[in-house]
Amino acid sequence: MKAPEGTLLSIRDLTVSYRSDHRQHAPLSGLCLDIREAETVGLVGESGAGKTTLAHTLLGILPGSAVVRTGEILLRGQNLLALQPSEWRGVRGRRIGLVFQEPTAALNPVMRIETQICEGMVHHYSHDRQTARTRAQDLLLEVGIQNTEVVLDSYPFQLSGGMCQRVLIASALSLEPELLICDEPTSALDVAVRNQILALLVRLQRVHKFAILFISHDLSTLELVSDRVLTLRDGRLLPLVKPSEQSAGSIETRGER
Repeated sequence: MKAPEGTLLSIRDLTVSYRSDHRQHAPLSGLCLDIREAETVGLVGESGAGKTTLAHTLLGILPGSAVVRTGEILLRGQNLLALQPSEWRGVRGRRIGLVFQEPTAALNPVMRIETQICEGMVHHYSHDRQTARTRAQDLLLEVGIQNTEVVLDSYPFQLSGGMCQRVLIASALSLEPELLICDEPTSALDVAVRNQILALLVRLQRVHKFAILFISHDLSTLELVSDRVLTLRDGRLLPLVKPSEQSAGSIETRGER
């Protein structure tokens, strides 16, 4: 089946299972999903529904106990499941980015923020350190961090949780991905900071035109930012949940995109 026009990512009949004590468990079973360019798709589901397994499959970071049984993942027509390990390096981070659930845990506690933002640019774009640092400063300004010199020279434990999440978003954007996976990116934050981060993601997407797969167990959060919301249960997608117009407009103005 041909993907609709404007589709960035097309997942077809994806089944992933885990081996455990001579038993098989399939957190994803025959999953099909299309994500259009510059679209935000919300994915809601309870713990164990397969949300994180999907994110890890899209990034090629499944554990050794996992097996992809069937399916294709087409990124602009390229089947990611056919890639060799060395080829994944050109996709992971570069074309598909990830914002983690717990920002303070996702950042390396013994590395300065500058190193953690710049290392991807040095590796993928062969930037020298000064060029990468200048770009990192621009990114920090874009995500709402003003004291860029201080933050770049800081360690994660010296920053607040909301500041660390902004750093993670800046790091993900440094490689200009086409698709950004946000895996529970606001669950560790209080409501006020959560709304700031959600508004930031909406604004950045409007500027940079990347697509977002926003994963959460909280439907109310997804309704604030998503163009459409899907429910994942027992590894299968259930009928579409349509965000209400009132909720969808409460984080900046999604209609401006």
